[in-house]
Amino acid sequence: MTHDEFRMFLQMLDTRLSKVLINKGKFYTNENRFSNFISAGLMNDETTEEALWGMVSKHIIALKDMIKSHKHYDLPKWIEVGGDIINYIKLLLGIVAEQQGVMNWYKEIEDEKE
Repeated sequence: MTHDEFRMFLQMLDTRLSKVLINKGKFYTNENRFSNFISAGLMNDETTEEALWGMVSKHIIALKDMIKSHKHYDLPKWIEVGGDIINYIKLLLGIVAEQQGVMNWYKEIEDEKE
């Protein structure tokens, strides 16, 4: 895969994962995007992050099983399982950003580069 092909692949992947994340958010949450993780944490006497970790663990194990099985899986299945993991990481980073009150983090990072 060339650099340009990989760049295009990443753009398509980012678009797909963002659509999934937004659509699942409409189904699984209320006004607070992280409400399910907050509720699961409270229910299990865990932090919000620990609740998210429990949920993403299933996907990580599924990915490990896919790799270890040496079976052929089509790319859409890899994207489904791997994409869910990536989206959980995005949600985790959103939770941390909200907790720390750092909603303009990208500006701070750009300022550090200068």
